[in-house]
Amino acid sequence: MLLVILVLVPQFVFSGGMVPVSDLGTAGQTLGLITSTRWELGALATSAHVRSGACQAPDLSDCQLPGILGKATAEERQGLFKSLDDKYGEIFDVNVYFNWGMALLLATALLGLTFLLQKRKDIL
Repeated sequence: MLLVILVLVPQFVFSGGMVPVSDLGTAGQTLGLITSTRWELGALATSAHVRSGACQAPDLSDCQLPGILGKATAEERQGLFKSLDDKYGEIFDVNVYFNWGMALLLATALLGLTFLLQKRKDIL
């Protein structure tokens, strides 16, 4: 059970969903490259169109982003949009096929590693 926690917590932290990948520093960004959830999160956010529309109007009436239409003024909308775009903008527009391919590659590698470790454990 502790091993599961050891594997899952870095998946959440380095995926870019809780903390922006740009805030993790070089080491965090490197670790993020080998976590499968980073690639899946970007692919899901892009394919689900979490952010859509031109987002060019001064009051952002042409922008579809969770929570943005709940803001009363254009300044509040601009502030929310800028904050979300600065922190998480990179996951809203990625190459979906590349991200799913990377997630599949990492899942296959981890499955192979698990298989090899189980075989090694059975031999010992």
